[in-house]
Amino acid sequence: WTYVIRLVNWHYREGILDRQAFLSWLIESLKILEVAPMVLPLVHPLLSDICRSRVLVCALLDVCVGLLDELRRACSGRTELFPQTRRTYQTLIDLLRLLLVANRS
Repeated sequence: WTYVIRLVNWHYREGILDRQAFLSWLIESLKILEVAPMVLPLVHPLLSDICRSRVLVCALLDVCVGLLDELRRACSGRTELFPQTRRTYQTLIDLLRLLLVANRS
């Protein structure tokens, strides 16, 4: 999976992928809770490009809040979270913070 992430990043930076379409696909992929932990590592390096589009920022904020709510519901009643769930939760919180700070205006 690490190889795929590096390859996609390289293709994106070289302009081989349609940037707008790829960023939209990336955000849409995050809507699936089971896929989100695998796709989240792609978001951070592309955050500056996402922040150039208010539509993408709003979509990403919406998806992050939705995922956090799904995680909350899925984990309600549990005293201990699985490590991957904890990492996904923390990554989403960090991503929300970055988005809010980057888009104060």
